[in-house]
Amino acid sequence: MAPKGAIMQTKSKWRNHFPELVRWMARDGLTTEEIAAELGVPRRTFRDWCAKHQALREALEDGKLIADARVEDSLYRRAIGYEYEEVEVVESSGGRRERRVRKHVPPDVTACIFWLKNRRPQAWRDVSRIEATIDDRSKEAGRELAENAEARELLKQAFRVIHGEGRP
Repeated sequence: MAPKGAIMQTKSKWRNHFPELVRWMARDGLTTEEIAAELGVPRRTFRDWCAKHQALREALEDGKLIADARVEDSLYRRAIGYEYEEVEVVESSGGRRERRVRKHVPPDVTACIFWLKNRRPQAWRDVSRIEATIDDRSKEAGRELAENAEARELLKQAFRVIHGEGRP
């Protein structure tokens, strides 16, 4: 048993091969939470390790960059359309044989929109911003309209009273 007041040290799960392992996991698309779980540590511990070990932090960033680049490439190819080769197995009286078939995936409008909204937001965003300024003349005109509206309402009420259509 440790003496009273002594600071207890726990054995760290840190291993020197973690940076390379983390690079591969991030490259495969695992999130930070998933990587921490794979290493058997809480997310907080993993964040502390990233702050303490530059090699781990850089490995995580590098792996994420690679995964992001792969997704960007896939989105781009989906937006513009692409071709690929597929192997089909053909059954015939002579037996089974494989044949290569070239397939075409047409451009995807949703992928195009997503790409353009993120790459060129000024030209492709959904919301247009309209800015207006109100000068002193506009404020005065607004006040006059409000006053005229009140005056018209009073005249209407007076007209109804005079003609016996209502009470003031």
